Amino acid sequence: MQGKGSVTSCDIYENKLKRIRDGAARLGLPNIRTELQDASVCREEWKDSADVVLCDVPCSGLGIIRKKPEIRFRIRTKSGLCRRFRRESLQTVHSM
Repeated sequence: MQGKGSVTSCDIYENKLKRIRDGAARLGLPNIRTELQDASVCREEWKDSADVVLCDVPCSGLGIIRKKPEIRFRIRTKSGLCRRFRRESLQTVHSM
């Protein structure tokens, strides 16, 4: 980015944001800032303010079932919640 623009990283967990801040500081990336923000809730001040929005939403975990076979027992209970959260998050991002 050559010192221009900014990246805003959002998460609902402060410990994840701290890891992002620590990594950005270690790599000398001053243009990265963090926000404690639920992706399913739109902030009006962010509408039409970004050139690009990347959304890394939770997945079912099926990609690691070979390494963690016990995950198959949790999928049924979590899949509906994950699906709803993904849909809400992507709808929020789309409205920006």
